[in-house]
Amino acid sequence: MSINQKIKKQPEYDITKLPADISAIQTQARNTSRASVFIDDEFFGGFRAASLRKLNISKGDELTEDILFKLVEYDGYLNLKDFVLRILSNREHAVHEIRTKAQKKGFSQSLISKVIDEFRESDYINESRYVQQFVKSKQNNGKWGVLKIRAALLKKRISPSIIDEYLDTSDDAAIVAKIKEYVSKNRKRFSRESDILKRKKKMYSHLTGKGHPTSLILSCLDELADITNT
Repeated sequence: MSINQKIKKQPEYDITKLPADISAIQTQARNTSRASVFIDDEFFGGFRAASLRKLNISKGDELTEDILFKLVEYDGYLNLKDFVLRILSNREHAVHEIRTKAQKKGFSQSLISKVIDEFRESDYINESRYVQQFVKSKQNNGKWGVLKIRAALLKKRISPSIIDEYLDTSDDAAIVAKIKEYVSKNRKRFSRESDILKRKKKMYSHLTGKGHPTSLILSCLDELADITNT
């Protein structure tokens, strides 16, 4: 692939002027983390100051297409790191979520993989921690049942072994307790239906939609009806 092809997504750079000596480098007034590069005293393009420092580029140096590509590439690397840090500052993310969001922003697969690997190494990205928090938040007040939680995590391409570490789908007693707790907190909602049979059907439909195992719902349906009678 030619240098022209590599930087074709950067139309603001007039590569027909290259190679050429850099006549000036000025820190941008509105964004001091970026600098403007001039050739023959004319603005050529803006880059992150950190990228210029990384490549030891200064006034008087020759700017070639190859160096320009390295600048653009390192700018993209820093931009992606900033992007990932911003989304992680809001909440934990699964790797697949980060990859998908970064792809939508136009970052390359290879660059995304590189940054994800670095963030995993530094523990900024930790899927075990993500699963632990996800399970806790969805189980809080019986929002989701274990089946719905597991399906959502698998859709996010979380390893089943990590899911199993933090989501117990085999403890029937604990699951039934969660179901009863949820119905108890929402009994006014269910008790609006005076017909017991219809109420049971309503609860069954609602709880299966929440992702609770159908067999366990059926096993305690009479008890749930009693709870809504109190």
